[in-house]
Amino acid sequence: MVELIFQESISMYQFSRGKKILHTRFQILPHGQQMISFYRQDSSEINFLLRNSAEQPWKLANFSLQAKNGRFIENFFHIIDNSGNLLLIFSQKDSIQNNNYTLYSALSHNYGKTWNTPIQISPEEESWIPTGSISILETGFQTGKIILPLFNPNLFRIFSLSSDDNGKHWNFSLFVEPEDLEKINDDEKNIPHVFPGTKNARLVELSDSTLQIFCQNYNSIILQTSTSTDIGHTWTEISPLSRFPGTLEGDFDIQNIINLNSVDSEHDKIIIVGNKKINSKYQIVLWEMDLKTQEFKEIWCFKELFDHPIKKTNLFRENRTNLHLIFQKSSSELMYLEFSV
Repeated sequence: MVELIFQESISMYQFSRGKKILHTRFQILPHGQQMISFYRQDSSEINFLLRNSAEQPWKLANFSLQAKNGRFIENFFHIIDNSGNLLLIFSQKDSIQNNNYTLYSALSHNYGKTWNTPIQISPEEESWIPTGSISILETGFQTGKIILPLFNPNLFRIFSLSSDDNGKHWNFSLFVEPEDLEKINDDEKNIPHVFPGTKNARLVELSDSTLQIFCQNYNSIILQTSTSTDIGHTWTEISPLSRFPGTLEGDFDIQNIINLNSVDSEHDKIIIVGNKKINSKYQIVLWEMDLKTQEFKEIWCFKELFDHPIKKTNLFRENRTNLHLIFQKSSSELMYLEFSV
């Protein structure tokens, strides 16, 4: 049963200097402060909103993270690492002339007030973009490993990046390969320019210590999944989730509430947020996925309908009972919601 605890609309116009908001992320800091990070159009810095509790107004922090060499940031995610520091992974365009993106990590020991010099993660000539939230593994002999999904826009492939030492060193996996064109169903074959690639990865850990990536085939609106049994080094052949009732015209995000008292992943609670299409309108919905049957049960919906699919969603798991969701209603308005699950 899902219970909506808190809901508010946040006007970002006053914080964004009137610029369009491109990315937003939510974080709970170790002392209970809430933080929203955001990146605005025509900017080279990530800014932060802070407050001590949901009853207080958001305030713009007097610090930010500056991109390397003033380049534009493509995407970013952050997490509180195993040492209690704020670890932020971001990619930025190398130059105006090319479409390569370099991946960096940045570390703050005081929750964003100051940052260490960003360190380049991706090899030279590679193009890596983070595409899903950073996770810290909770089960098995690899407890504490940091892992996140990435996208290579030159090869049209997703894969995962992991670290055993809080981001000092990184290892990357093999690619999640797309479904064979021969296996694509008739409806997809009618879509122009279907390209054999994978994109938009979201990664969750299951209680049996396997990892599950949810993604799309390139130029496809079908939700698909792949599994890793070796902590994200290799991935199984991709398979479609044909019973997913949402539409991937917009965005989606996923969190898993692991049952630590069980080694059976059937008792996990996989929560997906995304768009449901109702005639020509769109609605934000939470579904719970049954791993065994691959069926989806709608457990909550946002009552308002939108003329366009929502393309910016961020689902954050605070603990075993609380989820936080932010999504952009428009380029200058955020919705923030907290749930008990």
